[in-house]
Amino acid sequence: MIGKAVSPKVSGSLLVAALALLTLAWWDTVQHLANLIVNVDTFSHGQIIPFISLWLIWDRRSLLKAEDTFICWLGLPLLLVACLLWYAGVLLEMRVVEHLAYVSAIQSLLLIFIGPLNYQRLLFPCLFLYLMVPFG
Repeated sequence: MIGKAVSPKVSGSLLVAALALLTLAWWDTVQHLANLIVNVDTFSHGQIIPFISLWLIWDRRSLLKAEDTFICWLGLPLLLVACLLWYAGVLLEMRVVEHLAYVSAIQSLLLIFIGPLNYQRLLFPCLFLYLMVPFG
């Protein structure tokens, strides 16, 4: 595998720190997404999507193996694409593109810090987060 083997605790800590930094860096996008989900009835289903996704991940925790945890650098190009997509959304003032980029950046960070095998095991709960993005 491509990457450096790390303990699950280190990988989890790095993932939480990276997600916190991403949220702080893109705070305006996260705030707008949350505002739409909470205040617009059409998109109110987005309030439960993260909790369902987390529950599905928790339910599949037995599939994750400690020996498969490693830092996978293959997710960095995907993170770069998500950042460029977010920047394009900011320049074009298209909030839906920013929201898609935020969820895509979460996906790439998951791939980086849990590795491709564990990401594949959690593919449905991870991709389920895209239903949170308000379209239309």
